[in-house]
Amino acid sequence: MNNLAIVALTSNGLELGQRLAKSIGYGEVICIAESARPKLQELFQAGRPLVCIMALGIVVRILGPCTKDKKSDPPVVVVDEAGRFAISVLGGHEGGANELANRVARAIGAIPVITTASEVLGLVLGVGCRRCVPFEEIEDLFQELCKTQGYAASSLREVATVSLKADEPGLREFAAKHGVPLRSFTIEELSQVADLPTPSAQVQAKIGIAGVAEPAAMLAAGASTLLVPKYRCKRVIMALARKENP
Repeated sequence: MNNLAIVALTSNGLELGQRLAKSIGYGEVICIAESARPKLQELFQAGRPLVCIMALGIVVRILGPCTKDKKSDPPVVVVDEAGRFAISVLGGHEGGANELANRVARAIGAIPVITTASEVLGLVLGVGCRRCVPFEEIEDLFQELCKTQGYAASSLREVATVSLKADEPGLREFAAKHGVPLRSFTIEELSQVADLPTPSAQVQAKIGIAGVAEPAAMLAAGASTLLVPKYRCKRVIMALARKENP
């Protein structure tokens, strides 16, 4: 989202916008005080992702007539001038507004507000790890994944792994700390997931399947694709999927 436009109406809004742009490392901060309606509509119709630091009602009234389709409209996130909430308004999942709202919220310490059904259902994390990996190492990688990929850690609904790792203390503690169940699959079950995005010859040679994190995430989520394929550090591998059913 290098063409992100961060728009504001007041000096306080502009100050918050500058802080946001500095924190995330990109975004053009624009004051639209003198021509709010035409300028905001122009940016939206040009397909630019928008973070609007102003009242939600203003954005809805101005952009409402310009919306066409949720799959083609650019993402729009509204932030109040106090920086308390980052609201995904248009282009939720399809357009990337939900991810943008999460990213903005982390950058300024706000609460992300996301109401699309797919996000409410939550995320499933597939995990593969070495023996005796501590909770802290798993948690650090998960937080890094969420930060770099634009997902909210609070959206986690389930952790999945292979049955061989179901008794790992660090993994069990990770699931418990996040208040979600730890679900395990047998090697035979995981082997039924074909065409993994990043199969591992090493894992194949060791336990007879091409991966753990990716197929575990897809099976637990009931999904055929991944939001984030293999994401790893030295001793932990993760993959992220969206849960398709409640």
